[in-house]
Order: sequence, then C-alpha cells, then structure tokens
Amino acid sequence: MDNPLSDNPYIFGDAATDRYRLETQTRLFSKYILSNVHRLVGNKVSSILDLGCGEGQLGFALREIYPNARLVGIDRNEQAIAGARLKAKEAGLENCEFVVGDIQQGLAAGPFDLIYASVVMIHTQQPAAVLKLAYEALGSGGTIWIKDLHLDIIKAFDNPDYLQLATMFFDTLAKIGVHPYIATEIPALLTAAGFSGLHSEIEHYPFGGSSKDGQVMLAITLGAFYNARTMVSKMNGVPVSELEQMYVGILNEAMQREQPIGNSPFINVIARKPAQLEEGKVPEPVNNPYIFSDDETDRYRLETQTRLFSEYIRSNAQHFVGDNVRSILDLGCGEGQLGFALREVYPEARLVGIDRDPKAIGKAQAKAAERKLDNCQFIVGDVEQQLAGGPYDLVYASLILLHTRQPEKVVGNVFAALNPGGYFWAKEGSTQAIELTDEPNLKELYQLMGKAMTTIGVRPNIGGELPGLLAAAGYEQVRQETEVYALGGQSQAGQVMFAVTVGAMYNARGMINEVLGVEEIEVERLYVGLVNSVLMRQEEVGQQQFANVIARKPPGA
Repeated sequence: MDNPLSDNPYIFGDAATDRYRLETQTRLFSKYILSNVHRLVGNKVSSILDLGCGEGQLGFALREIYPNARLVGIDRNEQAIAGARLKAKEAGLENCEFVVGDIQQGLAAGPFDLIYASVVMIHTQQPAAVLKLAYEALGSGGTIWIKDLHLDIIKAFDNPDYLQLATMFFDTLAKIGVHPYIATEIPALLTAAGFSGLHSEIEHYPFGGSSKDGQVMLAITLGAFYNARTMVSKMNGVPVSELEQMYVGILNEAMQREQPIGNSPFINVIARKPAQLEEGKVPEPVNNPYIFSDDETDRYRLETQTRLFSEYIRSNAQHFVGDNVRSILDLGCGEGQLGFALREVYPEARLVGIDRDPKAIGKAQAKAAERKLDNCQFIVGDVEQQLAGGPYDLVYASLILLHTRQPEKVVGNVFAALNPGGYFWAKEGSTQAIELTDEPNLKELYQLMGKAMTTIGVRPNIGGELPGLLAAAGYEQVRQETEVYALGGQSQAGQVMFAVTVGAMYNARGMINEVLGVEEIEVERLYVGLVNSVLMRQEEVGQQQFANVIARKPPGA
C-alpha cells in the first residue's frame, strides 16, 4: 500500500525542505517587521542582537530599516550560522556578526539598542535566564521585541483531530521542559527581569486556503506536529500510526477548501529597559514652551485647551443634541469655560456647574458676573454623589469620568437628573492615542500614566467603556464621535494639545513613583527626551483623540 503521506505539500521530509519552509515563514515575518518596527521601536537603533537568528533573514530585515546598525545574530545551530554568514557576505553587508551559542548561557557583548527574538522563547527551558541576560545586554533605554506563538493556534482549525493533535503537541513540549505556553508568561517574566513600558500586539496570518501565506502557515504548523509524532506518541501513549492518521485527515479536509480554515496568530511583546542617567546627573533644563512651572501656567494651559474644546462645542452641539435645550448641567465644570460655550449655543438655557475645587468654582462665579450672565449657578460638589438642581435637558462632562472611581454611579446619577428625552454628552480620551504615535518616549509615558491611574483605582480607558455603560444604565441612541487634534508640530492647536497632554504626565511623576516604583528622574528623562525630539523635529509626533459619546434618556423613562 502506498504511503498516504507522500503525496502532499506539507511533509517536512529533509533538511532542505525544512530550510525552505522556514525561509518562507521568515519572509512573512519580515513584512511585519518592515511595516511596524519604526512604530514599535523608534528611529534610534545603532546596534541589534537577533536571538535564535537561524540563517539571519529577520536580522537582515532589521538592517534594511537601520542600515548603519551593528547586527549580531546568535543561534546554537552551526549550519544555520554558516548560512547566515554566507548570506551576509553575498549581500556585501558589513558590521554583521553571527555566532554559535546557547542564549540561555550567554549573549554577545553589548550594549544593544534592540534585541529581537522570533519564535525562540517557546523552545527555551530557562526563559527567565534568557530575559535576565537580555536585560544586561541592552543599553540604557533599549528595547526588546519578542514574537512567539499565540495560544489561539490550538484553536486555529475547528476540527476535532486538529484540536487533539495540537493539544497533545503543546502538552508534550511542556513535559520535556520547554515553554509552549510562553505567550502567557512573557509579560510577567519581562516585568520580573526589570523591563518597563510593556506593549503587546497580535499578528495574524491565514491558516490554509489557496493563498501562499495560508499554505505556508498550515505547512509549518502541521509539519511541526508531524515531525514531533514519535515524541508525542511516547509522552501520550498514542501509537504513531494513529497520529499519522489524524494528520492525514486534517490535511485532506484542509486541502479541499479554497478559503482559509482559520487564523494563525502570533503575539508580539515589546518592552524597554528603563533609561539610567549617569550617577549624579539630572536632566538638563529645557528652554521650551511645555514646562509646567506654576499654577498660573497650568491655568493658562487648561484655559487654552478649553478654548479648543469650546470651538468643538459651538460647531457640534446642535447637531448632537438638537435645539430644545432649556437647562444644562456641566459636570466637573472647572472655571466654567465649556459651560459658557454651551450657553452661547443655548442663550436662554439655565446653566449649573459643579466641581469639587472651591477655587475653580470661585473663578467660574466671577467670570459669570463679569459676563453679566443671568440664570447661572456654580456649586462645589462631588459628581459621584446625587446631582441636585434638575431635571436637565443636557448634562455635559468633559474629561471627568476617567478621574472617578465609580463611573457607573455617575452615569446613573446623570440618568436620574435628566428630563425624559434629555441628553448626556461625555467627552473622554480615546484609547487609540498610544497607537497614533511612533515616538518611543511618548509611548512609554502613555503606558506609565495609564498603568498608574489604573493602579489607584480610576479608569483611564473609560472612553472605550462608555457606550456599554450607557446602554446598561438605560440610555438609548448611544453614538460616538471622534474629535482629533495634532500633538506637537507648528500649529497652535498642536502645541497646546502637546503641552497639556505631556504636562499632565510630567506633573504626575510623583504619583507614578509612588504607585509603580518608577523613579521621578526616569519620568523626567522621558519628558525631556520627548520635548527635545518635538522641538528638533518641529513636526507632529502623533494625534490626540477624544471620544464624544452622546446618549438620550428615553422619553418614556
């Protein structure tokens, strides 16, 4: 009888076939590197270490982005290292070195700006040791980028044989002492090793189907299962013939389909080694317009920000909530600027503002008197408590809910304070802001600020939660509109938004130190580096987005 495994494209029959498949896989991974490395790592990379480099393809992709960087690759496979050296020579690449070695025992001499490891950690028995060595090999402020299998690969194909074979394969790897479930361990291991600013992204490829990418991913995954059949059989007590039969069944079904049978996911985890200043050295003072030096400066910046928000209110209020507004409640009103903008749109409306800062309320009252505005009231109070003075046709809240510990309660209080048919309009920061910049200092500041706020019990990403919270509280016609501003650059709006955003992070350095243990000098270093970068580039470093979520209390409620 003919061997049923001989007539299909997914057999890994010899070293040459294996090498071809791995080269094809690395071509796919190279595309992801070329498309994302600037965004994930930044521009300043002068030295790269590629862990488990194989024949060097991914290291060469990184050299395309950073052509002047020193590249070092390490792998325990002598034949792969020989292939990498030959490829570097053929390509005429200088400042490249490929060495045979075990990444669990030691790494090449650094320091490096970037350490990259693609589908390597899953095969190590001592991942914590590898990350400790990587931390030591990185330069101050350097980046580590780890790519490995996402656990959803086990569920990539809705087929009982595939699920059983994948589960046995991963369990077998665990039994022999490596880490098949490393994707779930990496964040904690990185943190324990001293890294900070962790960020993860999932990279998807088709699994099977008629496309070359899908066929390659299916070939590599099932080929790994097939090559491990003897080991899987021994560890699980399943005959090799039965494993081969399962393999054939999976292939037969997969090869009959034109469309992919699923997705092949990989997780990318990026982290940084905190930058260390030389002993006794402090960040140099920067002569720039973004330093927040005193209360008056802070107040000026906030007033300037509210002028931007006021323009948005004047342009969109009637579109969002209509014309029939006779009473307005401004939550967390500060000095009243946004409430006054709403009164410009609805000049006959009664305006009530509430804030827990007595000084801000005093300023709001004085400004209302200066403008000779009647039917305005500003009171000191806590928005998490019952809201007095209703009912209202419109309740407005700008950047308030992220500072509350009980946003669900606030949403409920607003519902109770609204007239039937009245509107709640909440503006909060968008969770997309961190994805809209390639500036590494800004990314890390975003991450530190978000983590610190979460730790003290507030909700920095409340903008993404709001639609669900509003629907659960009984609101209807929930909609979301995105408001976008430049960060940095030469426009006044971009400079103001950058100043306010980054200044808030700088002013929070004491809190970040207290709750996360990150030294204030580290936050200052990030701040100084960011500001210097913006001033030197004189271009936008990203966008600041705000989510405007508008919902209505049902007329019959």
